[in-house]
Amino acid sequence: IVVYRSGIVDRFTEFGKLLWTRDVRVPTGCAVLVQRWLWLGCADGYIRVLDGVSGDPAPAATAAAAAAGGRKWPAHHSRVKNMTLLGGLVFSLGADGSVKGWPGVQPPPPKAIAHWKV
Repeated sequence: IVVYRSGIVDRFTEFGKLLWTRDVRVPTGCAVLVQRWLWLGCADGYIRVLDGVSGDPAPAATAAAAAAGGRKWPAHHSRVKNMTLLGGLVFSLGADGSVKGWPGVQPPPPKAIAHWKV
């Protein structure tokens, strides 16, 4: 996966064949892959999440978010400068120096549910 500052995201095969291209329509400053989800830190202070396999916007948590184009949220008052995954949390750094932590993965189900699914 290649993320360009212009907001274009390309995914290639291991042999260099282009699989898909997406335009998030806002400049991106950083990206981090969390399991199959590609988190994009954008110049407008939002974090946007794409499916790293299909390139589609990640499913929205609410109907309003779905109408707005998928999973995204205002993370910082200034551009998102950097992000990193650490122990299940994605930490983002805003251009103003603020650092915020976001849950990057769903927690595993409780033991009782895990045993029941066997």
